[in-house]
Amino acid sequence: MKTTYPGISSRLVGGAIYTVILVVAVSLGFLSRFVPLGFFLLVSLLMAGEVLKALSIKILGVTLLPALGGMLFILIPPLLWLDSRAIWLTKAGTSVAVSLLLLGVFALFTAMSHLVRRGHAELSAAVSAAGTALYVFGAFSVLAPLLLFVPRGLIWLILALLAPAISDVFAYFGGVRFGKKKIVPNLSPSKTWSGTLFGVLGSVLLSLIFFLVWLKPAALPSFWSRLLLAVVSGILLSLVSQAGDWFASAIKRFVGIKDFSTLIPGHGGLFDRLDSFLPVLPTVFLLSLYVEAVLS
Repeated sequence: MKTTYPGISSRLVGGAIYTVILVVAVSLGFLSRFVPLGFFLLVSLLMAGEVLKALSIKILGVTLLPALGGMLFILIPPLLWLDSRAIWLTKAGTSVAVSLLLLGVFALFTAMSHLVRRGHAELSAAVSAAGTALYVFGAFSVLAPLLLFVPRGLIWLILALLAPAISDVFAYFGGVRFGKKKIVPNLSPSKTWSGTLFGVLGSVLLSLIFFLVWLKPAALPSFWSRLLLAVVSGILLSLVSQAGDWFASAIKRFVGIKDFSTLIPGHGGLFDRLDSFLPVLPTVFLLSLYVEAVLS
């Protein structure tokens, strides 16, 4: 088993620890949505810190300032809408828009602070700091609106967590077992076309369970309409999930590291484990708006 699937033991141990922590945090969300909200906001802070620390290996002048300030701009706008009498769709959409606007201003300020200090010599550090703030906190900007305003928001968060995990598991076993032709050798040499296809298959199966058994949109009474929505959603979620993984691999190859940290045994850091979750979370948020607002 270890020979066929290298590193499987450490991956299983690390995965078990990581899964237990996630299950506890998400399960407590059924008592209070602020528990998973606070947990994942802390996760976003640590993820941004991991990326910035990694980039500082190759790019001089990168600081942790974006990881310390960006979180505030994705939390404050949704909290200001909590007591509003507006419909949930207005509150969710407006709070995300304001968060992204504030985050954009913060990213610009962060970049300019680098350039003002050392001029064009700090351009790489400035772009890295601003890009990290926008990528990590921009993705997490939908978290509070999803949990606080969107109907069945916690269920949608569970889908956002499971989709990249299932896709990754299917892609790993499919790639190891059948993978031959590389799909993105310049970014991630271990990724194969077979792994990608198996990842899509896993995500589609997960989406089928959600849309056919759990969610059941009211405007989609027929089995075939829900089936079509599930298949399209599964393909989309898997593709953006794997794209997030490839992007993280590109960063690691650029700075010359294997993992962003050693926090999770067999998996590296939080960014190693949740790199695919970043693009999936806003995708699931948009999907939730479509299903809950249009198909209900």
